[in-house]
This record gives sequence, C-alpha cells and structure tokens, in this order.
Amino acid sequence: MARYPRFQAIDGAIAREGWKIVGLLRMCPVPFGVTNYLYGLTAIPFWRYMAATMVGMIPGNLMFVYVGALGKRTTEGPHSPLEYLLGGLTLAALVGVMIILRRIARRATGT
Repeated sequence: MARYPRFQAIDGAIAREGWKIVGLLRMCPVPFGVTNYLYGLTAIPFWRYMAATMVGMIPGNLMFVYVGALGKRTTEGPHSPLEYLLGGLTLAALVGVMIILRRIARRATGT
C-alpha cells in the first residue's frame, strides 16, 4: 500500500488528524470490520484510535436506539413535536458528518 500516492496522502492525514477521522467515521453506519483493517495499515497511534472509537460510537448507538424506539412508536399512534425535532436533528447530523468526512478526504488526497 505504501507505494500508492493516494494511500500515502490518506495515511499522512490520518497520522495528523486521525482521531477526528476515526471519530466521525464511527458516527456513520458503515461496517467496522473493513475500516478496522484499513486503520491497521495507517500510522494512527493505537490509543488515539481506541479513544476516538469509543467516543465516536456513542452518538451512533444512541441514534440506533432512538430510531428503534421511534420505529416501535410509529405503530402506536401520533407523535409529539419533540420526536419530529429529534428525528430531524438526527438526519441533519448524519448528513453533516458525511459532508465533513468528504471534505477531510478531499483535503487528504488533494482533489
């Protein structure tokens, strides 16, 4: 992998700001198995990776629990305005994280 310039650029970005990238990626619903393997190829220090993983997974877990509870309540009748607000904020946060990750990836690869 080290001979590919794009991987070298991404590896350098992860080495500098890896905790941000790991934390943001943990907030997205992507399979962790592949990303865990790929992070193993980069220069991010283990403890920064672990800390960012633990902190970054909290919002995703809360979101999945909320979405599950909202799904159950969907069959139970009308909802409060707070539930609609939280659902909208959850969707906005997911879109925001994806935009931020895209910007970081573009800066890392220089495109």
